[in-house]
Amino acid sequence: MELQREREEFIGGLYAANFDLLEKMCYRMADYDSACADLVADAIQEAFLAADQNWRKLQSHPNPSGWLVLTCRNRMRDALRRERSRRKFSAWSLDGAAALPMADSESALDAWMDAEADRQRAEEVLGRLSPGEREVAQRYFVEDKSMQQVAEENRLSLSAVKSAVFRIRQKAREIYKK
Repeated sequence: MELQREREEFIGGLYAANFDLLEKMCYRMADYDSACADLVADAIQEAFLAADQNWRKLQSHPNPSGWLVLTCRNRMRDALRRERSRRKFSAWSLDGAAALPMADSESALDAWMDAEADRQRAEEVLGRLSPGEREVAQRYFVEDKSMQQVAEENRLSLSAVKSAVFRIRQKAREIYKK
């Protein structure tokens, strides 16, 4: 019971002394984007969770606040990297001028035309692929298999599959930019 109270006092003291600093640092890393509020809160929470898990070592650490700042910075950097990657691969373009107009959700004709255009672009991409790249595209994108599974089934190295997927995406981007 005494040990738990000692831990809570130590972590509580760290929290009181460092929360504002960590929050400012995380928002600065996110370029003060309020849309990243959840990322900021998560990074701070993960840093304090790590501090709680390592509280015994931190008590004897020469600079527990510095350890906490470094841990939080690393968590925030990782979160921002994941978020940027997610945004990059979830949309063609995030800027309004270059983005394709959204189709009316009630119009079956618009939906069919969009599907037809996508099919034509997909055929154009497939036409530019080598037979090996077509096989990787079929297994990875259509059959939704992991890169490791594609590598094993096609007797390729994992890096060869990753390179093929990269080249396929590059060719698709070139076609979508036209």
